[in-house]
Amino acid sequence: MLSAPPAPLRGASEQPLPYFRRAAVAQATRAPGRRTRKPAAMVPNSLEKMVQLQRNPANVRNICVLAHVTTV
Repeated sequence: MLSAPPAPLRGASEQPLPYFRRAAVAQATRAPGRRTRKPAAMVPNSLEKMVQLQRNPANVRNICVLAHVTTV
């Protein structure tokens, strides 16, 4: 036997949407090809700064992330 669908929760329309749903709704309603945020500016890095980071083994992860971001 098929049961009836559950009744909507009281006040369900007044509840805020979770973040990921809000983002999807905002993305679907904005004009196509229009950017909503400006890209973040990268700080220029010097060779001396890279050498200084490489000397400390604790900074290996930071160097990898920096290299990935600057090559994208």
